[in-house]
Amino acid sequence: MRAIRPLQLLTSLAAATAAVAQTGDSPDERGGEIVLPGIQRLTIGGQWRFRAEAFRDYDFDSSRGTNADFLSQRARLKLDFEVNDRIRTVFELQDVRYWGEETATTDDSADGLDFHQAYVEVEETPGIGGTLTVGRQRLSYGDQRLIGALDWLQQGRAFDGVRNRWQCGEGWTDVFATQIRENFANATTTMGHVDRYFGGIYGHYGFAESTTAEPYLLFSHDDGIGAGQSEARGTLGFLVQHDVTDGFSLGGEYATQFGERGAADIPIFECFAVNLHARATTGDAGPWCGIELDYASGDDPNSGADERFDNLFPTAHKFWGYMDLATWSNLAHAAVTAGCRCGDSGSVEVQLHAFRTVERTDALTGPRGTLTAGGAGNSNAMGEEFDLVYTHVVETGGKAKLRLQLGYGVFVPDAGVRGALGGDDPAHFAYFETGLSF
Repeated sequence: MRAIRPLQLLTSLAAATAAVAQTGDSPDERGGEIVLPGIQRLTIGGQWRFRAEAFRDYDFDSSRGTNADFLSQRARLKLDFEVNDRIRTVFELQDVRYWGEETATTDDSADGLDFHQAYVEVEETPGIGGTLTVGRQRLSYGDQRLIGALDWLQQGRAFDGVRNRWQCGEGWTDVFATQIRENFANATTTMGHVDRYFGGIYGHYGFAESTTAEPYLLFSHDDGIGAGQSEARGTLGFLVQHDVTDGFSLGGEYATQFGERGAADIPIFECFAVNLHARATTGDAGPWCGIELDYASGDDPNSGADERFDNLFPTAHKFWGYMDLATWSNLAHAAVTAGCRCGDSGSVEVQLHAFRTVERTDALTGPRGTLTAGGAGNSNAMGEEFDLVYTHVVETGGKAKLRLQLGYGVFVPDAGVRGALGGDDPAHFAYFETGLSF
């Protein structure tokens, strides 16, 4: 992450308000919106969020004492400039830090200070129509199984790129292109290119009043998978959601991948992932329950091809357990969720997950750990996870909201984890989070 020193930050903010200083006018505040000379409107927003996390026995062996505790926070300030009816620009400054990471109270490096978003948006794109967005921006599509903003992570996720959206009634079509990695050493060394690019076409369309469909075609090119090797991967898929009644919905997603990874082919229809889900609720204030079924192919070492499904840029925490031990790759997964309201401002939710590998010789990993690195003789049964989350929202009387959340998770390993890692003790995760948004 690029570091921004405090002096640079002050200079940037001063430039943003230079028009006011030059004219001597005072901003006119209108409920969170400010009118400045030269622009139609400035809207200011922000967020502060703190989290305490505790991890116990993520290697499933309590005798080793592999425990960790972290305190972290993020602070965001968002300035949304509406220049005129066609042009707006957004700057969202973000500071993310683990408490104590700078090791000294006089450290001024500001390593975690950066722009989370910085883009310009133009309505009626010249020559092609639609709305053009250029710069650093969040991308979030569908249920976020393949492309998500990853809000659980304190820094979140944003992409450097360009996107154009064509709106048609309630439906829309996006075309986007982003750069994930740039190797600045190329100009001065003979390392060769290790850049990575990602883009695609994504649509959202409604049918009747109760069904939506989201087809997509995505492409990723990565020159950094190994010495002298590259990957060209396409993803073709669709997401469907159907509201059977006001309180019951069904949905599903299918994606297949194709291309080449190094010298191996990525075979279309053999490299794939499927999700089925259902949710029932008795209304905004009533209890709810849901079920999720996932399947994603793993790599068969005897085929000569690479059938392992790549989960791309997901919000994994949302689907495959709060302990973050799995993603939508080499995965067979089932989950049951139930929750209810606690008064006007609280809610409690419980989740039960069961995990298996598709190919026992392939790995199953998540953002926070590895359940198995694969290998001959391993069992497919990985284990079960139980999560419990309580959320409380405090209304402040204005646009600001204070949110508190407590969560606990336990993962009980099965034969596959015991055979791969040698441990059979449960892993535990607990956290407390609070945040203020305005």
